[in-house]
Amino acid sequence: MNPEEILSALNSFNYEQDGRQPPDRFRRTQFLSGWRNGAEGQTYTAGTLDHLTWNNVGYRFGSKFGEQTTDAIDFAYAVLAEDYLSANPPKGIPNGITAEHVHVAARQYESLNRTFSDSTRYDVIVDGKAYAPKGIVGVAAELLTGNKYYPRDFSSGSGGGQAMHLLKRLGFDVVPKAMEPDTKAAWLLTWNPANWDWVDFADIVGSVRSGRTVQMTWSCRNSGVTAGDRVFLLRQGRDRPGLIASGTATGRPFYTPHRDGSERDMRAISLLWDAVVDPDDVLPRERLLREPLDDGPWNSQQSGIAITPSVADALSEVWAEHYYNTTHGSQPMLLDRDDANDKVLQDYLAEVKVRRHQSKFRRRVLANFGHACCVTGVTESDLLVASHVVPWVERRESRLDPANGFCLFVTVDRLFDQGYISFGDDLRIITCRNDGLSAQLRHQLEQLEGRQATQPIEHPINLEYLSYHRTEILR
Repeated sequence: MNPEEILSALNSFNYEQDGRQPPDRFRRTQFLSGWRNGAEGQTYTAGTLDHLTWNNVGYRFGSKFGEQTTDAIDFAYAVLAEDYLSANPPKGIPNGITAEHVHVAARQYESLNRTFSDSTRYDVIVDGKAYAPKGIVGVAAELLTGNKYYPRDFSSGSGGGQAMHLLKRLGFDVVPKAMEPDTKAAWLLTWNPANWDWVDFADIVGSVRSGRTVQMTWSCRNSGVTAGDRVFLLRQGRDRPGLIASGTATGRPFYTPHRDGSERDMRAISLLWDAVVDPDDVLPRERLLREPLDDGPWNSQQSGIAITPSVADALSEVWAEHYYNTTHGSQPMLLDRDDANDKVLQDYLAEVKVRRHQSKFRRRVLANFGHACCVTGVTESDLLVASHVVPWVERRESRLDPANGFCLFVTVDRLFDQGYISFGDDLRIITCRNDGLSAQLRHQLEQLEGRQATQPIEHPINLEYLSYHRTEILR
């Protein structure tokens, strides 16, 4: 499939209304799920297909092109996402928003905000409470116009026509975010495979084990989650129930379309996975019901239940040991043995802690490039990756260094990560040799060759890191 074939297929579809929302990782999952359904010969009703969603677009493509690799489906989604974004340019902040609109937006923020996540650097104070400036302006714009606004429609900055500039002009205080407390909460998320087919689960297991940062959106009914909180994922049902993953929340909860493809919304969080195991390797539910974990919320059917600090501390150690033994089967780590094994445990727990701090690395890198891909200009946060120049697994000292990261659109990140492209010291794109590459990939690389990346705002890219990438990663 090349871009022309993909767009031609899209234009051939019959439907009454295009109900797709701006692309992000969650909608990529819907697209992938729909593709699998179509390839397997499942049937969607005419009424479902009349209202175009990412899920039934994927279904139509799966029905037309059949089974494809995950990379091929991702490529199709990226082409469709770029087409959507070019056809739906940002709206900008509408004229006419008043201070009263902002006060009403604050009062109705929980019920009306379905698209804006928590801010990363600044809050606006409205009636004594802190809110995300961009989110407040988005809700105020909806109150004024009756139209839904999305993060890509305007910037949060202090320049003319941007969210913080408007809020300051209306008399509201915009302040740096309060420092996050050192002690973070822990939450239990749930997943029942009988209710939702996690189609790219195996890919995520491999990505996390190879050191890649994997961001996802997950349902969470609790509104108290904050950036940096620890999350654990419990696999439910009769088939191999137990703890299957852990990660770190990257912001406060927000509302997003439900993963079942319906018109319902669900409260969710964005998170980064740092440990994921295969279903055969879960930390069994039977172990969770024994001391010192037996006071945990393991019988809960809801996603987003608080784990008490004492249980969370014990769980972190038990899970770290289990994950280590799962991924280093020939070198088992036992908590009650000699000092050497205790040191291995401490080293591994320190590694988990650093991986949790990848959310901090992501915030720094995205801020360093103005929350936009430095190659394409895409600003949808769920489509942006804080991409390491020197890979995570290679050097401990460079893992959290913002001078070791580019803010990249997901498809550009994949090309960079796999060594199909790199950057010169002037931040112009260099492409790999095209021997043996498909015509479609050669075409994509030709479009990128020599393109100038935007310069970082605060932390220049370390040229030694770039040299390493060109020497060791570029094909």
